[in-house]
Amino acid sequence: MVWCKHCAKNVPGIRPFDGGLACDLCGRILENFNFSTDVTFVKNAAGQSQASGNIVTSVKSGLSTSRERRKRIARDEIRNLKDALGIGDERDDVIDMAAQFFDIATDHNFTKGRRTELVQSSCLYLTCRLES
Repeated sequence: MVWCKHCAKNVPGIRPFDGGLACDLCGRILENFNFSTDVTFVKNAAGQSQASGNIVTSVKSGLSTSRERRKRIARDEIRNLKDALGIGDERDDVIDMAAQFFDIATDHNFTKGRRTELVQSSCLYLTCRLES
């Protein structure tokens, strides 16, 4: 059930072949989402070209695929750094905590302008200090 402004009540919605959402009673288009996998470019006020559109997040986790990939790569690099430094044994809780610190750092844009390896090593250092 969706709200139709024209009918002024909740009505069953239908989705025609074009992907939009229409009112079942009056036929008015309520939502019209057309997605495309093609990249389009537009010119801004300065005359520069820029990509047009929005990032579509993953349905399953709510994160973009590039962000999921970055988190996975960061976790692997933190594990490699831990192994190279000989920190701890086969415990994954150190890696988990360091990866969580790295996620917080990326959420707060702490990685902007900084080398990723240095941020990862800082997260591992912070974890080691907290875990003694």
